[in-house]
Amino acid sequence: MTAVMERQELIRLLTRESAADRACRAALRSMASYTVWDSPAPLRLLLTAFRRRSRLLRRLGTPTLDAGETIARLEACGLEIVCLGLVQATDPPYHFQLFLAPDLDQLIACLGVKRPTPS
Repeated sequence: MTAVMERQELIRLLTRESAADRACRAALRSMASYTVWDSPAPLRLLLTAFRRRSRLLRRLGTPTLDAGETIARLEACGLEIVCLGLVQATDPPYHFQLFLAPDLDQLIACLGVKRPTPS
């Protein structure tokens, strides 16, 4: 299920001055599309998936923002479940994976992945 979260509230949660947080804030301010799901997912499963994804992105040479920091923040957060969000930016072409506390009042981490540009 998709949660109703106002754009300004999501921007307010992106408080860190990391590369991914800054770029995601800018994308949201530029009216990038976004979705936040209010169905929590088990953090241990997400960590397994995102560790693999991070290794694959490195092998492929895909530019990322804060991939290592995202995994470290997830490992240290102490939660068993988290909610996910997605922001799709077009300029530059990045998508941002957001990891939020189950009550959607705290952003745990933000990961940016450059999308391929159509040729």
